[in-house]
Amino acid sequence: MNESLTSLHIRAGRALLDWSIRDLAKHADVHPNRISSFENGHTADPYKLEQMKAALEAAGVEFLYGAKPGVRLVNARSSSAK
Repeated sequence: MNESLTSLHIRAGRALLDWSIRDLAKHADVHPNRISSFENGHTADPYKLEQMKAALEAAGVEFLYGAKPGVRLVNARSSSAK
């Protein structure tokens, strides 16, 4: 499932929500260093990556894959979910 999830997806998802790495860490129960490391190109533990993805999705981020990968906000109220 997460083979297509990239560091850019995570970074863009945080940007849509105006979340810092610490905000995502709090919502995903993942240490900020793990998030930073993944966003800088290192491999993430699949379980931790799923936690990051789930936290962003719960806040309203939808991940797009395929020919035009990206993210979009599907729940406008989630941008204040800090």
